[in-house]
Amino acid sequence: MNQLRPDWSDNFKACLIDLVNHSLKSSIGFFEDTWYRQIHGVPTGGSLCVQLANITVFYVLDKLVYSNQDLMRQVAFVKRYIDDGADQFTGSSRQFSTWINKVNEAIAQFGLEIDEFQVENTGTFVNFLDVKFTFDDQGNLQTDLHVKETDSRSYLHFSSSPSYHSFSGIVYSQCLRLRRVINSDERLKIQLEILKEAFLESGYPKKMVENIANKVLGMKRVLERKNDHHIEQASPLTIRVISSYGSDDDLVNVVQKYEPHLGRTLSFSESECLKDPGSTSSKKKKKTNCSSLLRRQDLPLDPA
Repeated sequence: MNQLRPDWSDNFKACLIDLVNHSLKSSIGFFEDTWYRQIHGVPTGGSLCVQLANITVFYVLDKLVYSNQDLMRQVAFVKRYIDDGADQFTGSSRQFSTWINKVNEAIAQFGLEIDEFQVENTGTFVNFLDVKFTFDDQGNLQTDLHVKETDSRSYLHFSSSPSYHSFSGIVYSQCLRLRRVINSDERLKIQLEILKEAFLESGYPKKMVENIANKVLGMKRVLERKNDHHIEQASPLTIRVISSYGSDDDLVNVVQKYEPHLGRTLSFSESECLKDPGSTSSKKKKKTNCSSLLRRQDLPLDPA
């Protein structure tokens, strides 16, 4: 926090640390009619575990590796997420092995060790999370999908209960993930064919899968988040009131009557509000219940 959030006050940081400690100490589990309290480490699946693990690993590596100029002399860049990392090393495979040994010696005091690593020359893909990446002879980044051997590529079967739109959403999201990960149309086509076979094995209609895959294949690769331009922006002079099924009728009526004046003045005095209110854009939430629907005469009746 001192390094990345220097604007936070000492009181706020102390409060945040107390809340984290309280969360960890409150971790309990139940197994075979017995309650257990967490003593060491963090609870598996806890809401703070990923963040705490990421902070802890960064602290150790930043203190003992990243800030060590001798260790980082041949490292061009580093990317890391918790215990999975990748870097560009300017040296031979033997030099890289020596470098890994020095890093492990430095972090051993914290009980950490890099016991698995992959080193490849330029042009050969290496794995990082669900991405395979390399740099070609021109220095351009090339990416592909990394699928672990334990990944069964199993998806929700089409005979399950969700709606048709749920299934099409699953297909679209998985195809879009490939579009975002892979920066080559040729490699994307290959991975989409493999993905389509997985969906067909799960009972998905071939036409649905083909249409969605072709749509994504024709899309531009965009990594930035989209802005919600379609969301209607409220006028700065509009006063929004949410009424709970008529329980706030009086409040809504007053706001509807005096809304133009409330938007133009800093005072809610009676003298200002006595002027002609004009038109208003406030809306009142209408109460709807089963009783009112049953009394409607325009609903079609089932002859059965």
